[in-house]
Parts: sequence; C-alpha cells; structure tokens
Amino acid sequence: MVRTKRIWFLRSVRIIVLAGITLLQFSCKDESTLPVRISLSVNIADRLKSDNLLFENGEIVIGEVQFDGKRETGKDYSFYSEPDKILGPQVFYAPPAASAAIAFFDLPQGIYTWMNWKFQLSEGLAELEEDDDTETPGLILNGYYTGVNGEKVPVRLEIDPFEAFECKAVNAGGNRTIDIISDKKYTAELCFDPYFAFRPVSSNTIEGADYINGVLLISSGWNVDIYEVILYRLQQSARIVVSG
Repeated sequence: MVRTKRIWFLRSVRIIVLAGITLLQFSCKDESTLPVRISLSVNIADRLKSDNLLFENGEIVIGEVQFDGKRETGKDYSFYSEPDKILGPQVFYAPPAASAAIAFFDLPQGIYTWMNWKFQLSEGLAELEEDDDTETPGLILNGYYTGVNGEKVPVRLEIDPFEAFECKAVNAGGNRTIDIISDKKYTAELCFDPYFAFRPVSSNTIEGADYINGVLLISSGWNVDIYEVILYRLQQSARIVVSG
C-alpha cells in the first residue's frame, strides 16, 4: 500500500512539473509575440546646421517600407508594407515642430539588437518645373540659402521616385540596442539631414548654379552635378530614431 501511494505521488509530481513547464513555454511564446504599436514619422535633422542654409519643411510619398529586426530572445522579425499601398503625401517640418505620423506598424515586443528599415519613394508630388516627360518627385526639401550679399534665395531639392533610403535604427541615446515593451507606444522617426548632404557643395557652386524663377532647384533634371552629390549624401546620412 505504501509503495502504491509513493508511485501515485511521484506520478502526480511529474504531471505537475510537466504542466508547469508547458505553461511556462506557452507563456514565453506569448510574451515574445505581444504586438507593440510603432508610429512612423518624418522630419529634418536638427544638427550641425550650416551658416548659410536653413531647411524648414518637406513633403514625401513612400511606396514601400521594409523592416528587418533581430531580437535577443524570440524569432527575428521582418515585414513589408502592403503592396500598392502608398504612404503620403505627407508634409513635415523641421524641429521644434512636432512630427506627424505617416503610418503605423505593429512589432513583436523584445530587445532588438539590430533594426534595419528601408524606404522606397513613390510618385505624387508637384514639380517646380512642369515637364510631362519626367516622373513627379517622391521627396521634396524646402529651405533658404543666404548669399554673400545677405540675400535669401529659396532652395528646393526634388528627389526622384523609386529612390531608396536604408537606415540602421538607434534609440534616443544613439544605441542600436532598442527595447520594445508592450503597453508602451513608440515612434520611429525617419530623419533627413540636408545639412550633411550640402556640406561638400561650395558657396561658389551654389551661387553659380542655374535658377528657375529665383529658386535654386536641385533635381535629376536641373543642376544635375549638385543633385548627384546631394542624393548620395542624403542616403548615407538618413537615420531612424526609435523613442517611446
């Protein structure tokens, strides 16, 4: 009788332990798949401003968003935005103006050791120079250039559609390890840095460029040499800052 009771006791303990392990496994699985809302916004970088350049606002149309993330625990996570779903047109402003959300995404919670975002522009913004033979821009940045005589000249940068911007994400402190925790809301801010992009362009080059109706237009069809430099450096300096 004692032996029988002992066997039943051991079996009961084993069942309880197995049930606890199974419950823990499911609990961990659920924790790693809890969705966290991320709002995507756009702004102009507020750092290392030039003495003679000031950018105030811009417009953007995004045709595709691609995300790849690696987590310390749980599976890595990737997604593409919905096909044929255009984000924008969206107007955005330089700080200290608040950035407006252009889209929302849900990521599984976790500690992300690496995040990569890729954005492909789409058509849809009005050109300064009307030309039916060219595609409409996907990104426009507007600002002013102050010449040596103190005169302010409007600057307009038009980036072609289908150009891509690939960004490694950092948190507000500049760290690439980013905690995404449920019950919190986060913002992923796409920052363009035209000041870095214009740094190699001399004042003589700007003042000797071609203008349209008093506006310094830089595009793939106007002041092309400057455009190629600006586009490359704009792509190199674009970044995503995740904060919550």
